[in-house]
Amino acid sequence: MLPPPLPSQDVPAAEQTHSDRMVPGLLHPCELEILGPTAAVTKCPSCAEVVTTETHNTRGAAMWIMCFFCSVMGCVAGCCLIPFYMKRLRNTHHRCPQCQAHISTHYPL
Repeated sequence: MLPPPLPSQDVPAAEQTHSDRMVPGLLHPCELEILGPTAAVTKCPSCAEVVTTETHNTRGAAMWIMCFFCSVMGCVAGCCLIPFYMKRLRNTHHRCPQCQAHISTHYPL
């Protein structure tokens, strides 16, 4: 018995899969979620420019949860406020410096 024939490189457009028709260089929406707590180089989904993101930190749920746990453990003399001074517990919002569009948000938890 002979092995099955190899597929030819000339595949009609109707038989191409979605991944074959994607434009090279464009980011998949899932790739935007990998932005961390620091500025990163990425392609803006709004203006399609490759940019280094601007970051803005805000208080998030992680800070309030840590404050609550410190209070429960007995750290009520001001020690429960320590999580509000920890940068790694902050939410980081990434935006495009060109068009100011929101790209992604990094949550520490």
